[in-house]
Amino acid sequence: MKPEFHTDPAPFELIKPKQLRAGILFASPHSGRFLPSEMLANSRLSSFALRSYEDAYVDKIIEDVPRHGLVLIAANYSRSYIDVNRDPNILDGQVVAGVTSANVCEYTANGYGLIARQICQNSPINISKITLDAAKARIANVHAPYHFEIAKWLENMKSRFGEAWLFDVHSMPNSALGGISADIVLGNRFGSSCDEELTKLVKNHFENAGLKVRLNQPYAGAHSTKTYGKPAIGQQALQIEINRSLYLNEHSLELNDGFAAIKRIFGTLATSESDFFNHRNLTVIA
Repeated sequence: MKPEFHTDPAPFELIKPKQLRAGILFASPHSGRFLPSEMLANSRLSSFALRSYEDAYVDKIIEDVPRHGLVLIAANYSRSYIDVNRDPNILDGQVVAGVTSANVCEYTANGYGLIARQICQNSPINISKITLDAAKARIANVHAPYHFEIAKWLENMKSRFGEAWLFDVHSMPNSALGGISADIVLGNRFGSSCDEELTKLVKNHFENAGLKVRLNQPYAGAHSTKTYGKPAIGQQALQIEINRSLYLNEHSLELNDGFAAIKRIFGTLATSESDFFNHRNLTVIA
C-alpha cells in the first residue's frame, strides 16, 4: 500500500515500464488518499469519512500494469480535496467564496464538482467556504500537473505509435447502481470517446472473466474521457468502473477476498490490450 505521507506529496504517481509495449495509459484519478492539513482543519467530517468518497485502492488493482509494458498514473490527493476528473473552469459558489458564475455543470449542481460540497447527500464537507485563491492553488498544484502529464504521454504515444489509448479506471459504490446488476460499467460517452471495436474488446475481456458488464449506464464518462477521447484523430478514452463490492468492504474500507481476482483480471486486460493495440496498428516496437 502507499505509505502515509509526512509532507505534501507530488500531485500524482507515475510508473513507467522498463520497455513501453504499446501506446496505452492507465489512469486512476480518484484513488488518492492524501488529505492536506488545511482541509482537515476546515472539515466537518473525519478523515475516514472523507476517504469513503475515494475510489479506494483502484491504484493497487492496476499497479501491475507497468509490468505488462504500459504506463500508469495515479492521483495522490483525495478527490474530496480536488477532483481531477472534473472541469477546472467550473467552481461551486457554495464552496468557494466570491464565485458567482452561472456556469454550472450537473456535477457541481449536485455537490460533486471540482471541489466537492459533500461526499454524499446531507454530508457537507467544509465548515466554511474556502477562498478563491485557495481553490486556484488546488487547481494549479494538483489538477493542472496531473492533466499536463496525461496530455504529454498521450501526445508522445500518438507520435510514436500513431494512436494512443487512455483507460480511466474508477470504482463505484454498489448502492449507486440503483438496483442495476453490474460488476463493470464501461463509459465511452455513447461512442464519442472510444470506438465500438475497442469498447467491445474490453467488454468481452471482462465478460469472459465471468463479470457482468454494462455500457454507459449509470456512468458514461466524465472530464477525462471527454477531454482526451478523440477517436477521429487516433486517441481513445474509455472509463472503466468497478463495483466496489467485488474487492472491498465498503463500510470498513478493507480489501476483501475478491481483490486478488480483480487485480489479475486487470493484469490480463493490460496484456490483451497491448497485443490488440499492436495488431491493430501494425507497429513493430524496437
